[in-house]
Amino acid sequence: MSMLYIVRAVMMFGVLLLQVEGGRIEIGQTVEGDLRPGEEIVYHYEGAAGEGVTVTLDAAGSDWDPVLEIYDPDGGFLAFGDDDGGTRSAAIRDLALPVSGDYTILVRSYGNRSGGAYTLTLARGAPPPTPAVGGGVMIVGETVTAEIVQPGQQDAWTFAGQAGDVVSVLMQSGQIDAVLALYGPGGDELAHDDDSGGNSNALIYGYTLPEDGAYTIAARAFHESQTGPYRLALLAGAHIPEAPTTTPTPAPVTMGALTPGETVQADLNFAPSHAWTFDGEAGEVVSLVMHTVAFDAYLIVYGPAGALLAFNDDSGPGASAAVYQLYLPSDGAYTVIAQAASGLTGGQYALTMRKVALAAAADALATGPARAGDLAPGEVDVWAFTIAEARTATVSVPARGELASTGVEIFSIETGSILAGIDFVSAPLVAPGDYFVWVYALDGQSAGRYDITLTLGEPPVVGGGEIMVGQRIAAFMPDGGAADLWTLKGPVSERPLAISMAATGAKPIDPYLEVFGPGGYFITSDDDGGGGLNALVRGLVLAERGDYTIFARDYQYGQGGSYTLEVLEIPPVELGQVVTGMLANEADFDVWALPIEEPAALEVLVESETGLSAELTGPGSQAQLIDSTIAYPLRTPGVYTIVVTGLGGDYTMTLNRGEMPQDRHAAISYDTRAAGVLAPGQRDTWTFTARAGEVVSIRVESPAFDIYMELLDADETVIAWDDDNGGYTDALLTAYTLPADGEYHIMVRGFDVAGAGPYLLSVFQGAAVPGMPGASGGRIEPGQTVRGELAEVGARDSWSLIVPRAGNYALETGGSAGALYLTVYDPGGAPFYRGAVTDPLFSAIYLDGVEGYRVEVSLFAAEDTRAPYTLRFEPAGAGE
Repeated sequence: MSMLYIVRAVMMFGVLLLQVEGGRIEIGQTVEGDLRPGEEIVYHYEGAAGEGVTVTLDAAGSDWDPVLEIYDPDGGFLAFGDDDGGTRSAAIRDLALPVSGDYTILVRSYGNRSGGAYTLTLARGAPPPTPAVGGGVMIVGETVTAEIVQPGQQDAWTFAGQAGDVVSVLMQSGQIDAVLALYGPGGDELAHDDDSGGNSNALIYGYTLPEDGAYTIAARAFHESQTGPYRLALLAGAHIPEAPTTTPTPAPVTMGALTPGETVQADLNFAPSHAWTFDGEAGEVVSLVMHTVAFDAYLIVYGPAGALLAFNDDSGPGASAAVYQLYLPSDGAYTVIAQAASGLTGGQYALTMRKVALAAAADALATGPARAGDLAPGEVDVWAFTIAEARTATVSVPARGELASTGVEIFSIETGSILAGIDFVSAPLVAPGDYFVWVYALDGQSAGRYDITLTLGEPPVVGGGEIMVGQRIAAFMPDGGAADLWTLKGPVSERPLAISMAATGAKPIDPYLEVFGPGGYFITSDDDGGGGLNALVRGLVLAERGDYTIFARDYQYGQGGSYTLEVLEIPPVELGQVVTGMLANEADFDVWALPIEEPAALEVLVESETGLSAELTGPGSQAQLIDSTIAYPLRTPGVYTIVVTGLGGDYTMTLNRGEMPQDRHAAISYDTRAAGVLAPGQRDTWTFTARAGEVVSIRVESPAFDIYMELLDADETVIAWDDDNGGYTDALLTAYTLPADGEYHIMVRGFDVAGAGPYLLSVFQGAAVPGMPGASGGRIEPGQTVRGELAEVGARDSWSLIVPRAGNYALETGGSAGALYLTVYDPGGAPFYRGAVTDPLFSAIYLDGVEGYRVEVSLFAAEDTRAPYTLRFEPAGAGE
């Protein structure tokens, strides 16, 4: 076989791929070849629209895993084949070609790291079945009854229409999932729908006919195997006959005003969203940060006239949301909506609004030579440019001299922030108009000079179309594409849905999904919930009639590639049920909906030969991997989702009702420390009595898990909380003024359900928690063994590591299991290891030859008053 090597630089799974031209292949032909690691081989076939083909790829006895892909004549991804019938051979069977033209068949290995001999066969596949057709002639205003009597039947109903007429078509059935399509006089599809009529009924609502002539209504079942009677109504105007009552969108709870520089705290457990306001003036710039660890935060900002100015999901730390450098276009009251990214209720959060200092005026920025800028400490420089047509704008801002790395952001007054980056940003600008560039020191403090360059490239591409529930679409997003916008017709339904965006093909893309409701309001988003880099929105309920918008793009914008988009109903499961499933490959997944009406504990066991894993998401909570040894307390009623992912294969999933963890209660007083041990899913509550106006500081620390702490008043309402302010994963609340006389409760739990182990709680009156007892241990030199002893819970010793020169070193420890823990700090004071003394620390870790490394030994639990330990520090190839 003659092969032509094509220059191509594509990084896939860390491998630089080389594309090889394999030649043409015809029906009935089998070709042999040899694939080398890092290669992909392409073949071409001239196909006809409606033709069925089957392609098989066999590894010819070699020990490698072949993969097949087929692309249409326009380069769009069409089909994928991996493990056929449980074997390592790949196959794509009975594929119906949508158009006539030159198709591309791509041969590669799974992961692109192996290869070997293969045989590729192209055969005639089964053609698409020709459905039975019923139907007849209708007139506007008429209602008919008919029946789908054969699997795959499609009825064609015709009517005469005139240009400008508005019609609505409703198909109702109690036995089949109705699907409608409307075709024009020329045979082109004008509209289609699946479930917009409520339940499983289809509705084409208020369609304006474009021309005079004969129109055709195609009526069928969504699943080809379904049969049964249906009712079809053709009505004049934008009319919805027998429409169910629309469920209104829950209104946000009005909270209060935001003051620049101050932080407000609130709880979303009892509201769908919160609305905050602040007064702004035209030309001002503000930043907003919504910090939380209890759920995935989402921010939306509206202007005085109600226009959407900005929205954000994860620009803040962790799951927090942040809108940086928001330009205020006019005087008036602005509204900030704080909610969970899932669209469900969340938990506690803190919201801070600050005003940003700007340079005096925006400087004009044009393409061409670099311009020079000069940043003062804490200042933001503003540059402006205008485009007459859609372009891709690239802004490079390298720092010079004393200035640290620059932050650079492109935004417009109409749409808010578009994209931010470090020293460089390339953003697709779809709309002509005025744009601004913010430049600021990334650390927020340093000052100095920088150069700025603007380049305007090719216009971005916006694609998309319509998608129905139960449909899977293979799509391709070209490089420079802004996004694909997909329209989903929304019925009024309580059935939870999942939306999957999965990368396919050899060109990498990091899928990112956002979903907006019929009124344009944000509902939810996801980045990597589908496994790997794939996106998965789960548990979505379409509560309103109308068009929902699915915003599908690469996470960083501009990166093109092929992907599949699928909208599917989530099948329900219940406690006590055993379900079976099968994943086709590593890109496949199953999602299940578990409704919980009252608190219960869930034990999940997934059994498979390939080691599949499951992930649990609940109302207002983030996804977490399931450990089959833990009973997960589902405390909030609602619909939980379970996603099964992995390398593929059959599995059995057992959902058992476990025992709820027994929460414990105890008393504590000012200026004391208490030790506790948490089991998975358990919550400990400590109660103390105080008076209004007293100031309290609370620290909760654990070396074994990520602490989460809440302060509740006498009515058990959360009034303050913290996750990591104590450093590492410890919680710290300082100088909190108590609002009333009475009892207060400190609730301690793990940030994750699986979090468990010992912890220390310190409650002190005043603005700070005093340091823990314990003397400094001194110095440890290489080759030295030291011994110590701690006699009080909470006590700690600190030892300085003497590192004479850069190299590899080892640290060996010994002591009481379950009681003594160590924390290792770098010269900057940041911890980089924490664990029990009985854990293996490091046997060969590289340390710089500088002073400042430190080991801290802490006593968190003790059955007696003595806790001896040993430390040995020694070279492990130091200086090599």
